[in-house]
Order: sequence, then structure tokens, then C-alpha cells
Amino acid sequence: MAIRLRRVQGKYIALCAVESDPKEGDIYLDDGMHGALSTKFAQDFNDMFDTKLPVDNTLIKLMNSQKVRDAKEEFENWHNQRLCDKLNKSRHQKEMDMIQNMIDAHKVQPKHQIPSKDTTHILFSTCMCIGCALVIGSGSLAAYYAGQPYGLIAWGIGIISFCIGGCIKLIEHRYDKIR
Repeated sequence: MAIRLRRVQGKYIALCAVESDPKEGDIYLDDGMHGALSTKFAQDFNDMFDTKLPVDNTLIKLMNSQKVRDAKEEFENWHNQRLCDKLNKSRHQKEMDMIQNMIDAHKVQPKHQIPSKDTTHILFSTCMCIGCALVIGSGSLAAYYAGQPYGLIAWGIGIISFCIGGCIKLIEHRYDKIR
């Protein structure tokens, strides 16, 4: 059956050529053109939905003789290429983020950097804590081995004092950097 394709309100509609009058812009399809489109539609529909719409096998053979590539294969190649592109982009971004994180985590300081006032203060405080702990610890151990039972307790108190003093100095240093 001959049909006319007409654009109405922005959409194409198909009209029976007998039931409608021609208008400017109509696309006229005679019986052969309409039959070819119907056969192509039926073939595609059957392939997509595993149905058995009737087709003109002569037209199918002629259509297949004009193929230069397979649509399913082309679609799969296109789809796979898009997936690979997305995966490579994602992988590349993850690698770049990982490298940046490694760089940020290992910022190299100049070799001949003069210690700052804060660094000198922390080193001095730490040395003082270690010195006090050694004096208290060695004296406490000597007293313990000499028979004084409280020597070991004093040694433990010296070690705890050292740890607390070191933690306080680290906290002070961090607080000073934030301010």
C-alpha cells in the first residue's frame, strides 16, 4: 500500500496515500518502498525480540547482498570501545590521584634547612625529658638492686614522666602550628 510521511506538530506520521491528499513537504512512498521498509522493520523486530513476523525472503536476500558491515558487530565494537575508554579514563584518574597522594605524603625538605625555633625548642625539651628519665631510671634501678623495694616503682614513674612530657611537647608543637 502506498503511504505518505507527513510532519505534524513536530512528529512524523504515516498516512494511507488513498485516504489523504498530498501536501507540501509530504514524502510519498509507493507500494515497493513501503514494502521494503515493512520488511526491514519486521527483520529488525524479529532479531531484537525473537519473534516471527512474516518477511519477504527475496527482499531480505537483496538487502543482505548490499551490506558492507554487520550492524550487531559494529554496535558491539562501538559499545566495547566506549567501555574501554571509560575504564581507561577511570584507571588513569585513579593512577594520577595515587601519584599525587604519594607526592603529597613525601614532600621533600631542602637538605640544608636551618632548624626553626619550634624545632629547636622541641629537640631541647625532648633531650631534657630523656635526660631526666635516664637519671631517675638509673638511680631507681641502683636503689632496687641495693635492696630498696621502691626503686622499681620510681623507675616506672620516671618512664611514665618521660612519655607524658614528650606527648605534651608534641601537642604544644601541633597547637602552635595550627594557630
